[in-house]
Amino acid sequence: MKYPSYEKYFTDALAFINSRLSLYPYKRSVDEDGSTMSDPLTYFIKVFYADPKQGKVALFEFAVSRGFWHSGISNREDYKWMKQHADPKLNILRK
Repeated sequence: MKYPSYEKYFTDALAFINSRLSLYPYKRSVDEDGSTMSDPLTYFIKVFYADPKQGKVALFEFAVSRGFWHSGISNREDYKWMKQHADPKLNILRK
């Protein structure tokens, strides 16, 4: 059985929680302190809320491996691990 990727799981959960939630994955070439990133295979995921009065409001951001973000998960243990890391972030949005 093939489980959804982190991207699919997180995107579907955002849509279920609130249709105004969205995310934006990006690669950062320079850290906040001005140094270059040591790992080019990392995505930073920024979660937004589309507020009718203020426009897009960034809620939080987290880092994830690019391969893990896009790849489908093929075994139950990896799926449990992914949920263990995704669900606390989603629970913030459910409140």
